[in-house]
Amino acid sequence: MKKVLTICLALLLAAGTMGGCSQSPAADPSSAGDSSGAESQEPQEHVTLTYMSRYIDGAPDAMGQFYYERLHQYDEENDNITIEDLSVNELDVYNSKLKSSIAANDYPDIITNYGYNTAYQWVKNDLLRDLTSLIESDSYTGPTDETYLAPWDYTANGIEGVYGIPANVNIGTVFYANKKLLEDNGLQVPETWEEINEMAPALIEKGITPIALSAATKGRLAHFYTSLAMRMYGLDLREKLISGEAKWSDEEGLSVFQKFEEMNNAGIFGTDAISLDASGMEAMFLNGEAAMYPGMLVNSTAAVEAAESEEDIVITRFPYFEDKPENKDYWFVAGGDGFSIMTPESENARLNAAYDLVSYMLSQESFDEQAKKNGVSVFPVDVDFEALGVTASKPVADFMEIYGQMTAGSDEFDVYFDFPSAQEIFRTEIQTMFAGVSAVDVAASIDAQYDAES
Repeated sequence: MKKVLTICLALLLAAGTMGGCSQSPAADPSSAGDSSGAESQEPQEHVTLTYMSRYIDGAPDAMGQFYYERLHQYDEENDNITIEDLSVNELDVYNSKLKSSIAANDYPDIITNYGYNTAYQWVKNDLLRDLTSLIESDSYTGPTDETYLAPWDYTANGIEGVYGIPANVNIGTVFYANKKLLEDNGLQVPETWEEINEMAPALIEKGITPIALSAATKGRLAHFYTSLAMRMYGLDLREKLISGEAKWSDEEGLSVFQKFEEMNNAGIFGTDAISLDASGMEAMFLNGEAAMYPGMLVNSTAAVEAAESEEDIVITRFPYFEDKPENKDYWFVAGGDGFSIMTPESENARLNAAYDLVSYMLSQESFDEQAKKNGVSVFPVDVDFEALGVTASKPVADFMEIYGQMTAGSDEFDVYFDFPSAQEIFRTEIQTMFAGVSAVDVAASIDAQYDAES
């Protein structure tokens, strides 16, 4: 499945309308095993739904906390539905737990995932339900744009339907900089990697990590590689890789690994990035132990609130190279994690309850409420911020202006390969680079494993 995910600024500014509560009927009954042709009703018999996401109480980002609270609001409002929340926040722990559940044939009713080749194996094995009838139902008010649904659309693989709906838009490697910390040390917020390389020794000498990077979270490393590759080659390298014209260990693919390796060896990411998870990375930045870090836009609220003044924080694009200014507005952009349903079609009441919960979690009302609570951001539906009375902080407003200059976007390069293990192979191997494995060996190992899958 080789689809380019591109998002334009118009999606940020388009006016939306308020949607009502989505506890009304949400599913085409044919998807729930009922062939009557009438729209299903909210289940009257008591059912228990198992729910597994990365949205937990005390989540490190405001979006995660919002979805946790909305889930439990639904639970409180529906006496005939009990929700067993199995969620864990850390990505690798979540993936391991989900794989174990699937291997034991103990499928959660509702899961979150990133689609593409990660979910392809589940779709092929009929473990995920087609959500087309939910999306087309009159009561549904959530995401419908094909751009955002693309990670769960396997038409190119000969499978009809849509098997997930995004809960957010993932703009990875948004660059956060502590402007005050840098200026207190006689430095300016950098725009290029050359500037970062020049200032890094002075920061390191003072015990400040130039860029906090959570190498313990494999996905963050894949995001970083993707962003670095686009700064060096635009989208050309991606197209060569997925077409088979190039390999990871060829000159261009290898040069990205080597550039990443050089940064790590220079101490730009500190002395023990492999032990740092996503929460720890953000904490280093908020505590003034790191001058910068590559995060996501959903982290903006915490960063702005932790600063003495909005002027102290800058949220901007991933740094570019001085000799490649034409590549500075390529962005890592993905559909974000989305909700999928694994309830068997034979379980009518549970399946209808699962449809209802997903519709509630991803309704227009839900995104509007999220905007009112967490502020201006990028959502997979149109949100009319002005009508809601929502204004952006200066760092976020400045970021939106920069983001509006985007040339094109891409998800991780590995997700565009057709075999399901492509992402896990890439992520696992790139992490070993932070445990002492050379860039050359990492690239060669990825190629060998990809070749074995072809």
